Amino acid sequence: MKSILFLKTVDIVVYPENFDTAVAAWEKMLGAKAIPMKPEYNPQGKAKAAHIGLPPGEYACHAVGIFTPTDEPAEDNERMRQHLAKHGEGVFLLAWMVDDLDKAQAEARAEGFPLAWDAPTDYAVGFHNFNAEHAPLQDIRMQLAVHKPGGLDQWRSGE
Repeated sequence: MKSILFLKTVDIVVYPENFDTAVAAWEKMLGAKAIPMKPEYNPQGKAKAAHIGLPPGEYACHAVGIFTPTDEPAEDNERMRQHLAKHGEGVFLLAWMVDDLDKAQAEARAEGFPLAWDAPTDYAVGFHNFNAEHAPLQDIRMQLAVHKPGGLDQWRSGE
């Protein structure tokens, strides 16, 4: 897709009992403290997550996220449980930052990638949409996102 700018996050799913161990390992690897995900950052999911930010600057990726399903009845939790049952722990989501979300969605659909929602949804620091299930992507979810002005700084500050 031509509208994709750069990779925003690589999100890894782990079994609930491995969450704290995984977060600690990625904190050590990246030399940064994890930012716990606030509920308003994932209103559809209710998942437990933390992101370890990479140093600000011209990097291709700004965070590694660690996710685990909770007992909350939510679509994201069910999707993570299914991913863990089928693939075990590992990458389950790649998030792409785009300049123009409407254009990126149109390109994705034109190239045969169905999206989860008809229109992007609002989350705490921006707007986003995800691909619908698509077997050739090995069950990895793709997020197309755009930050609101100041959104990245807001997220990095933990506000």
